Amino acid sequence: MQSLFGSNTISETVLKQMWLDKLQPDVVRILAALTDEVDIQKLGTIADKISDTTPTRQVSSISPSDDLTPDFNQKLQLLTSEIQKLSLRLDEIQNRSTRSRVHRHVALVEVNMVVAGTMRCLARARKCQPPCAFRNTFPTDVQTNWPAWQPLEALAARVDNRNRLFYIRDRNSNLDILVDTGAQISVVQFKNCDESTLSPMEALLNLQTANSTSISTYGERVMSLNIGLRREFVWTFTVSDVEMPILGVDFLAHFDLSVDLSSRTLTDARTNLQRRGLISRHHTIGLITVVPKANGYEKLLQKYKSLLSPFTYAEPVSHNATHTIKTTGPRVHAQPRRLHPNKLRVAKDVFDNMLKLGIIRPSSSPYVTPLHMVPKGDAHSWRPCGDYRLLKAQTSPNKYPIPHIKDFALSLEGATVLTKLDLRKAFYQIPIEKADIPKTAAAQSKKTTPVTSSEETLPSHPKKTKPMKEAAPSTYSQNSPPNHELLSRPLLSKRSLPPLPPIPQPLSIDPSPLRQNFTPCPSPSPSPLKPPLNTPEMPPPMKLTSVRHPEIIRGNYSRLTEDDLSVFRNILTTNRCVSDPADVEPYNVDWMKSYRGMSRLVLLPKTTKEVSQLLSYCNERHLAVVPQGGNTGLVGGSVPVFDEIIISTRLMNEIISVDDVSGILVCEAGCILEQLDKYLEEHQLTMPLDLGAKGSCHIGGNIATNAGGIRFLRYGSLHGSVLGLEVVLANGEILDCLTRLRKDNTGYDLKQLFIGSEGTLGFITKAAIACPQKPSSVNVALVGCQSFMDVLDIFKTTKRKLAEILSAFEFLDTESMNSVTDNLKLTRPISKCPFYVLMETFGSNETHDEEKLNNLIEELTTKGLVQDGTIAADITQIKHLWSLRERVAESVTKNGSYCYKYDLSLKLSGFYDLVLEVRKRVSHIPNTVVMGYGHVGDSNIHVNVASPKYDPYLLSLLEPFIFDYVATVSGSVSAEHGIGIHKPMYLHHSKSSSAINLMKLMKQTLDSRAILNPYKIFLS
Repeated sequence: MQSLFGSNTISETVLKQMWLDKLQPDVVRILAALTDEVDIQKLGTIADKISDTTPTRQVSSISPSDDLTPDFNQKLQLLTSEIQKLSLRLDEIQNRSTRSRVHRHVALVEVNMVVAGTMRCLARARKCQPPCAFRNTFPTDVQTNWPAWQPLEALAARVDNRNRLFYIRDRNSNLDILVDTGAQISVVQFKNCDESTLSPMEALLNLQTANSTSISTYGERVMSLNIGLRREFVWTFTVSDVEMPILGVDFLAHFDLSVDLSSRTLTDARTNLQRRGLISRHHTIGLITVVPKANGYEKLLQKYKSLLSPFTYAEPVSHNATHTIKTTGPRVHAQPRRLHPNKLRVAKDVFDNMLKLGIIRPSSSPYVTPLHMVPKGDAHSWRPCGDYRLLKAQTSPNKYPIPHIKDFALSLEGATVLTKLDLRKAFYQIPIEKADIPKTAAAQSKKTTPVTSSEETLPSHPKKTKPMKEAAPSTYSQNSPPNHELLSRPLLSKRSLPPLPPIPQPLSIDPSPLRQNFTPCPSPSPSPLKPPLNTPEMPPPMKLTSVRHPEIIRGNYSRLTEDDLSVFRNILTTNRCVSDPADVEPYNVDWMKSYRGMSRLVLLPKTTKEVSQLLSYCNERHLAVVPQGGNTGLVGGSVPVFDEIIISTRLMNEIISVDDVSGILVCEAGCILEQLDKYLEEHQLTMPLDLGAKGSCHIGGNIATNAGGIRFLRYGSLHGSVLGLEVVLANGEILDCLTRLRKDNTGYDLKQLFIGSEGTLGFITKAAIACPQKPSSVNVALVGCQSFMDVLDIFKTTKRKLAEILSAFEFLDTESMNSVTDNLKLTRPISKCPFYVLMETFGSNETHDEEKLNNLIEELTTKGLVQDGTIAADITQIKHLWSLRERVAESVTKNGSYCYKYDLSLKLSGFYDLVLEVRKRVSHIPNTVVMGYGHVGDSNIHVNVASPKYDPYLLSLLEPFIFDYVATVSGSVSAEHGIGIHKPMYLHHSKSSSAINLMKLMKQTLDSRAILNPYKIFLS
């Protein structure tokens, strides 16, 4: 190095430091204590001896290279260029002020003291024993800005700070995988693979290190990685003799992952989640991929590099050829066969893997083919197949002759190269015709019996049974009997989130081997996407509920007659008995247009006495009744299923009294929530309930569904705010529990039975509600963050900092915000972020509250939890910020989309994981948007799935998956809207059988003839 500087002079200290920077970290650690006492020549001799006796650590990395060994002239030219650069920088180095030798001496003395174990580690250390493991932020010398002391590990890390490699740990296999952006392909160690799991690969890919050492490859292995980014990463790895597994640029590019070497983080661009890696202290050697030049086709192979890359099933199809299955006659189906548990386990593993690889996909098909298990050649394992003999009998044969081998051989004249790439690169690229995919469904029973399997009775035609492993992209189907299921549900550990469960029965596999029906499509213009030919027609959104739910059978209720109508007109006036079909229709349909009944009559009572007379007559005549408030629910609880009579609280909207001192409000059930809130403002009070639908919902309906709302965090549920109720029972009896006392401990608290009963136990007519004082100081802030983990961290910090003044804490993801801003044209007040948090404070001291909120935002920003934010300056801005959250549900259907809504309660630790699972589950359906938003303060999340129109196939993907998911994580299938007609079959997910039986007993006691809101909550 000295000779490179020529006539220039350089300080020995600087030269020594530059020389140390070039050494391996292990050598630097040994020489660190000798740096000042020994000159550089002796240090060089010592370093040579250490290097000769120390094995070199190697880390495999991959990078593309056109040539294995650059020629000598190129090396010499590169070296000359580096020397010139070094000479140009010499003057700059000499002009810099070097570190004071006194300071350096102090630093090294401190280091030696730590090594000797004679220095105590900061003031916080207690009786440290060498070597001390305490690793805190070192105090800084004010004059030199250097750490007051540094252990040798810190010195080595400082010397080796040029290395930016890092590892990511796979939670499935507990492997540390090196993230290397210089790697062309991803590799895994041979020692970590079972030979039976490897896929053979043509030896076209040669791996070599920079020193010409060949690396052996053994094939390919499909692995599913869990690297902490909340989605599975299934990839085909090349198996080779490397030191450790490597994630290359093929993996990173395919899954849209970005690498930040400065912070050693891996970022998922799809979910904006980040994973910090483990620091690597190893240097990389140049492992490169080489195309052999001996065969003379290196240029051709370089041009088509994809031929040498591992195959992925998600590769796009670049042609218009498809397999077709032209059938005649009726659709074929067969009963699924029971399987031995061992065979079922094999089938489950195979189908799980195929689902992850994208070979199979969900579908709804009336075709059912039984599953058939065939032993493999090793006689120890099984191959799942489909018994397609019934389908083959209905298939129109293609008479095109199969080419003769001799005719094929003529085309080989003059050929010198034979490739087998088509055996692994051509099959899956020919998809099944879309209309024919449902014809390939295969199913087997979920009930396994350890008896000789039924496939042994099949005729011996093994060659006619096509193995499933050869299937092209295909489908699952759900149109099989409910007592059959293809894959059993996996057991879940308490620590792991529930994986995406397999879609129930039956499974559909595309029989791509039917090459006799191969149809080339020379025309480049594809036909428009149409539903499968044998898929039932999609029902319109306004189809009758009774038609969409044929499993619901009308009860043995009387039908409305003219005599009944005359009685009702005598009880009420004629204009309050609505029987005109055009006027009745709005009452028959819920606000989301998801449920539609066939009621012929709407009754509009004004008093409790009128309600009592109506119910008494209906109970005597056995006429079914549906209580209805503002009709703002999501589960169809307030609309009829058949021809039930609707009794609306629309005209029961009187405010009876307000006590300014106690804050107790007494009102009728038909009062609109927003109007109550405005009325209470005059008395310096406020409602303990606030909803997005407050402009139209009735307080009676809120109580009947135990609505939560955005103030739940501050004031709790209606079970605590409602002091008393007046209820009319099914037989017309008026139950007066309208107490105005905050404490009444006399016997059973009967009013609690009717809160959340959804109108099935009684008709709520009046309520007494404890209303808190109106806050004199209201502040609202909207902030944006990068991940849902940041949302939870913000929530924890907010509860600690704001404490008693925190009123609401809401979140919405970027899809929800986009829906509001795009469809309702509302202004986004801050920059785009993956997640948004809306927080509100209620207090009595404006200055105090503003200061606490400002300090909170400052702390969150300093911690990096908040990317952008704003605080409302006046009432107009407060209303605008709340509109962004409250009008999400409205915005979804504003552009004509159909929305599947789910109101759920989940533990905060896995609050948003369901949204990610649903998003992954429906990702293959175009123009489908999954949104998540809700009340973090009370663990209530709303999952909205928007699609251009109602789609039964999409619904089959969502249900029962969402409710089954909730059950596996001990959540609730309903958080604030109740059960209604939407969720009776899932009530057992949240209530025990004994609890459900007791609920039915209460129903039978209070409504013996079951006339109140039938078909709701319970299946029967």
